[in-house]
Amino acid sequence: MQLIKKLKKSASIYIGSSFANEAIPFLLLPILTRYLSPSDYGIWSTFIALSGNVTAIIGMGTVSAIIRAYFDRHRIDFPAYIGNSLFINGVVCAVSMVICVCAGPFIGSKLGIPVPWLYTLPIIGLFTVLYNLPTKLFIYEQKPFIFAALQFSYLFFEIALSIFFVVGLGFGWEGRAWGVISNRSIFFFLGVFLLLRRGLIVFRLNKDYIRRILWYGIPMVFYALGITVLASTDRICLNMFVGPAATGVYSVGFAIAGIIVFFNTALILAWEPILFEALHDADHAAKRMIVRYTYGLSAVIAGLAVLLVVAAPFAIHLIVGSKFDGALTFIPWLALANIAHGMYVIMKSFIMYQKNTSLIGITAVITIVVNIALNFVLIGRFGALGAAQATFLTFAARFLLVWYLGNRVFPMPWFSFITQRG
Repeated sequence: MQLIKKLKKSASIYIGSSFANEAIPFLLLPILTRYLSPSDYGIWSTFIALSGNVTAIIGMGTVSAIIRAYFDRHRIDFPAYIGNSLFINGVVCAVSMVICVCAGPFIGSKLGIPVPWLYTLPIIGLFTVLYNLPTKLFIYEQKPFIFAALQFSYLFFEIALSIFFVVGLGFGWEGRAWGVISNRSIFFFLGVFLLLRRGLIVFRLNKDYIRRILWYGIPMVFYALGITVLASTDRICLNMFVGPAATGVYSVGFAIAGIIVFFNTALILAWEPILFEALHDADHAAKRMIVRYTYGLSAVIAGLAVLLVVAAPFAIHLIVGSKFDGALTFIPWLALANIAHGMYVIMKSFIMYQKNTSLIGITAVITIVVNIALNFVLIGRFGALGAAQATFLTFAARFLLVWYLGNRVFPMPWFSFITQRG
């Protein structure tokens, strides 16, 4: 019962505060779909998808490494550990900038994105990492009210700035990009301030810390890329093989289906710290209890997806402009994909607890290859609908693979608990 009380208390706060990260695309849909053409929306979606990939690389898994080190902070120089992590991020950002300058003209010609905008991708990535770090720390310090205040502020400024540039100044899709850059600049400086104020940054190079951070973090790069590539390959392939207009309509469907991810994220943010605590010295009875709660979370995620599919035909005409009505076609497939994604994230936590991040990296590489292959095959055969089908099949395969691997490294009574009491 105590576990349930803690989960309900934290989840109620995280459901509201995670709104900032997951709901921004959804909240801006009524505006963007009326001020942007499908082609412009498609270019914007492709740009932000590329941004996610660059951010994952620049992040180098350092935030995950720092969060895991947080539980060992009394045995290490934690501020120096963070300082060495940020040093790694800075070096990778500089290398990424060189690559963007060299490859920008080729990428821009293929995707229809102006080359100068490609040069901003490493900066967006670094700013995102520096803001995510203190907010993540607040989660694991179980300070949900501070986390909520930061996230709601982030939400307000990104929406306000995007509306200012898109509607007020008429900058088109580039106005949305200006909103992102401006907002992340503000919260980059805020993130640095919060870390410095708490004395959590000490720039003292330590080869052992760098080695440990990279050992833990590099597999997490593949995990992060697994997320961002899965969220971008469909749009990049659609842009190249079908056109930016189809990409725009598909992206609207993806954003609407993403409301499930909003709830998924809130539940899992609340659940993971509690899960890690419960797994410590858990006996068989405790494991059966954890399994029951895990099944319960999965059922909630599936129920939300069903509600979305039922409500979508009634809501889509109110949310988006008539130019994007075709987005409804993609929602059932993407809702199924988000069920699989939510259950994957739940199962991944068991691997993370055991520090077997290499398994996460291996899973990410496999799913990236599968996703790229499925997008090429299914988009070629079914057009834009093939992108949604490829997303679902990939997410389902990834969930099954992580469930299998997680049960190998941390066995849980996934089936035997049904026939037992206690």
